[in-house]
Amino acid sequence: MPRPRQPRFRRRLPVIFRADGTTTETGYTLNVGPGGLALQARRTCEVGARVQIALTTDSGGVFTMTGVVSWVKRTAVLDLGAMGVQLDTVPDAFKQVVAEAARAASAAPAMKRAA
Repeated sequence: MPRPRQPRFRRRLPVIFRADGTTTETGYTLNVGPGGLALQARRTCEVGARVQIALTTDSGGVFTMTGVVSWVKRTAVLDLGAMGVQLDTVPDAFKQVVAEAARAASAAPAMKRAA
């Protein structure tokens, strides 16, 4: 799994996603950063797949974004998988999510930035 080029911050938000030609899946973000996110779900997409993601914020707002899967990891725990997505464009709403996660990380010294 490649290391992100930009900082990532732990953040758990619900997502709905799908790659072209596949069914819609649900999951949660593991971390967010200026150019992408990692998410966890029962089913993941293949590296290189183009995905559409709908993310729900704490306030209940929903926004969509698209990107490319950059890595995938399967775990034996509950048969879950994780994948990293590099976003094509970064919506302002996602920038706000990242800024809030960064503020929360800096305000809580015991919480470390996600790798």
